[in-house]
Amino acid sequence: MLLLYTTLLIQAFYWLYFFRHLAKAGRGCGEKREGVELPPLSIIVCAHNEAEVLAENIPYWLRQRYPADWELLIVDDHSTDETASVCLRQQAGQGQGGALRLLTLEGPKPAGSGKKQALAAGIENAKYDCFLLTDADCRPASDFWAACMAEPLAEGRDLVLGYSPFEKRKGLLNVFQRFEGLWTAMQYLSFAERRMAYMGVGRNMAYTRKLYRETGGFEAHGDLPYGDDDLFVQQAVRSGNYTVCLRPESFVWTVAPPTLKAWLQQKRRHLSAARKYKFRDQVLLGLFSLSLVLQLGGAYVLLPFFPLEAGAVLLLRYLFVLPIAARLCRRLSQPDLWKLWPLLEFLLLFYLLLFSPVAMGWVRLKKWRV
Repeated sequence: MLLLYTTLLIQAFYWLYFFRHLAKAGRGCGEKREGVELPPLSIIVCAHNEAEVLAENIPYWLRQRYPADWELLIVDDHSTDETASVCLRQQAGQGQGGALRLLTLEGPKPAGSGKKQALAAGIENAKYDCFLLTDADCRPASDFWAACMAEPLAEGRDLVLGYSPFEKRKGLLNVFQRFEGLWTAMQYLSFAERRMAYMGVGRNMAYTRKLYRETGGFEAHGDLPYGDDDLFVQQAVRSGNYTVCLRPESFVWTVAPPTLKAWLQQKRRHLSAARKYKFRDQVLLGLFSLSLVLQLGGAYVLLPFFPLEAGAVLLLRYLFVLPIAARLCRRLSQPDLWKLWPLLEFLLLFYLLLFSPVAMGWVRLKKWRV
C-alpha cells in the first residue's frame, strides 16, 4: 500500500502543477492581441500520394483570412498518384497571383528519408521567412488558423506549438484514439506552459527561418525517418523563444487512422523518437507514466483483497483528476471524453505496457506514413 500512496502523491504533483495550470492558463495560451502586424507567411504541406485528401483540404487552406503576404506551398514528395494534378487544377482555378505553389521533388526517393527531405526542400524554397506547417490530411478549424499561429511570431517568438485533435467518428477505437491524442497533447502543452517544452506536432507548428538555420535544421537527426517535429523542438527550444497557441480557431483537425493496425504502426513511429529526448524529459515523462501504471494497476489488482485501501486510492485520485480532466477536455475540444475518463485510463494501462519497449528504443521503423 505504501507504493500506491507514493504513486498517488507523484500523480497529484503532475496533475496539480502541470495539467491544472494548462486547464486554467489564459493569455499565455495565445489569446488574441489587437494591433499586431502579422509577418509574411509560408504555409508548407508535404504530400506523398495524398491526392484524395488534398482535393478536400486545399480549399480550407486557401480560405485563410491572412492580412499579410502569404503562400501555400505544397511539396509533392515523389508521389505516384494524382497529387500533382490535383494541385495544378487548384492552382489554375486561382488564376495569376494565387497563393498556391507546387514544388515537385524529382528523381528517386532516398531510402529511409521519411518526410524530412520534403520538408527541408519546402523550407529552402519558401518565399517567406516564417513557416506554418501542417499535413495533407489536416483541416484548419477556422479561416483564422494561420493568423492565430503566426501572431506570436510577430511578437518576437521563434516557435509556436499548436494543437491538432482527432475528429470524432463512430466506434470505440476512435474514442480511445481521441483520448490518447488528448493525453499526449495535455502533456506536451502543459510542459511547454511551464517552460519545459519537449515536443510539438508537425500537423500544427510554426517557426522562423532564423530558428531553423540556428538549429541546423534536421541535420542532427537526419539519419532517422521521423522527428521532424518533436526532435526539432528538442534542439530548438530556448528560454523565452517559444509559446503555445490554444485558441480554438488555431486548432487543426485530422482523421485518425481507420484501423487498429494502422494506428498502432503510426504510434510506434512517433514513440520511437522518445529515446532521443533530453534526459530531463525522459525522466519526467517516464516517471509520470510509470507512476500511473503502478498506481492504477496496483489498485485494481489489490481491489479484491484490500477493497477499502485500494478503493480509497482510486477515490482520492479521481477527486483531483476528474475536475481537471473535465476542463481539459472542454478546452481541447473533446468534451465528451471526461465522462469515460476512468475507463479510458484503464485501457491506457495496456497501451503504455505495449509501447514501453518502443519508447525505450527497441523498435525502429523507416516509413513516415502508413
